[in-house]
Amino acid sequence: MISGSTFGLVRIKTCGTCRGSWLTVNIIVRMRSNIILLFLLLAVVPLVRVAAAEPDPVLERYVELALSQNPGLAAELSRAEATGQMPAQESALPDPMLGFGLRELSVDDPGLHSTDMTAKWISLEQEFPFPGTLSRKRDRARAMQKMSAAMAEKERAMLISDVKQMYYEWAYVRLAMDLVRESRALMEQSLAQAVESYQVGMSSQSDILRAQTEIIRFDNELAELRQMERTAVADINICCALPPDVITQVPSPLTFSTVDISYDTLWAWIQASNPEIAAATAKIERARLERDLTRRMYYPMFRLGAEYMQRKGVDEPENMVSFMGGMTIPLYWWKKQNPMLQQRRIELRQTTEEQQNVTNQAHAQLTDLMAKTASLREQVGRFDSSILPQAEQTFASAQAGYITGKVDFMTLLSSQMLVLDSQRDRAMKTAEYLRTWAKIEALVGRRIL
Repeated sequence: MISGSTFGLVRIKTCGTCRGSWLTVNIIVRMRSNIILLFLLLAVVPLVRVAAAEPDPVLERYVELALSQNPGLAAELSRAEATGQMPAQESALPDPMLGFGLRELSVDDPGLHSTDMTAKWISLEQEFPFPGTLSRKRDRARAMQKMSAAMAEKERAMLISDVKQMYYEWAYVRLAMDLVRESRALMEQSLAQAVESYQVGMSSQSDILRAQTEIIRFDNELAELRQMERTAVADINICCALPPDVITQVPSPLTFSTVDISYDTLWAWIQASNPEIAAATAKIERARLERDLTRRMYYPMFRLGAEYMQRKGVDEPENMVSFMGGMTIPLYWWKKQNPMLQQRRIELRQTTEEQQNVTNQAHAQLTDLMAKTASLREQVGRFDSSILPQAEQTFASAQAGYITGKVDFMTLLSSQMLVLDSQRDRAMKTAEYLRTWAKIEALVGRRIL
């Protein structure tokens, strides 16, 4: 935003729309005569870049709100928490079977002691899987728990990335609004110059109408930008579970800060902490355990039991105890176990290919995003080193020429619009640069900015 101070006949204006951006000093010397504005000089101070930016407290606040209040993330975390209850269940033995009843009960004379052979009995049986089966089921559940935790971490990383991208878009919109307001103020000055020139016969009425039209166009742009701001506010508030039309804090001024992290470092981080790769790895582990469990279906399951029986004796009741055991026989292995094992092997191969595909996609995304950051960084550098200074010098020369009648109003107008367009393009590239790094953060699985 342009701020100004006046000392005598000299007014100094500084343009500090972006920290680390350009600094424009306009020195306007006003001499009261037939033409009010006599001279305009623009001096451009080169851009000063910083290697790393301090954390933005406003952005951090929105990220904290999203992490603590977003219902989608809360659902993923609850799903991961619920999956964490599975290992204990899978490692437990099957429930025992309790049995009871009467034996040798006479149909003609029913009763608990109708015959000497009538007996009351109660039994308890327990099934035991083949040794090692329960431990593998527990490990399979743990692999599923890892998958669920990785998906929750992916949701968390994507949420942070989305909030940051929306925040930078919002910051760009606010900066664009400031630039349009500044350009509108300059256009009002140009309108005043056109009116004074017209009064002394140095310009035509069309210059006045053109300036008035441009002011109206700036008003339309501001209305459009205000609508874009409302949309940006609604988007970021939805992520934070806030009312869509409430602004808790406005973004900090949009700043450009270079991020110098090598491709190899980022790729190492991706291999170590990318949530999708972690989920694919856990899926391979689960498929491998499924295959091992299917192999154990070739082995029998065991059953042990005990029975207590009581029946009428000659003098006193007779108490008897029985013990029993059994096991399953995988008799139809060629129709059941063989096809199932083949299925599990195919599924394991499928998950391995899926992991490779996820890794390849991450590699391609990182390559694309890093190329984009390099291009945007180079473009912003051109704006700061040549495009903006030349545009501002062109505008200064055109404004001085218009005062002396050497330049027509259309040239002055086009040079002013060139400055505005360059400033907005530079701000847009800055926001896109930051949004790209937010995408890289989600890919890497850790905070960078």
